[in-house]
Amino acid sequence: GNKVAFLSNSTNLDPTSTNDKFNLYVKDLTNGDITRVSKSSINGNINTDILGYCWLSDTEICYTSQATNLEIINTSGIINWYYKKAYYLSF
Repeated sequence: GNKVAFLSNSTNLDPTSTNDKFNLYVKDLTNGDITRVSKSSINGNINTDILGYCWLSDTEICYTSQATNLEIINTSGIINWYYKKAYYLSF
């Protein structure tokens, strides 16, 4: 494929990532674009690290975290899996 997913706590990969939490990113190897997949429910910083991820298909990715701000309805702090149908990433 022409995409690679990775975890990073770097703050220079996305201008809206300003804390030191590990986020999930996808890099397009054909054009070099990097997209942060793991954003809070208001497209900001997550409040704890992404723990792992897996590709489901060319356009789908799942990741796990204890973050309480990835979805408005989840504030438990229990490890959850999150699903992204990522048409916008064109996997």
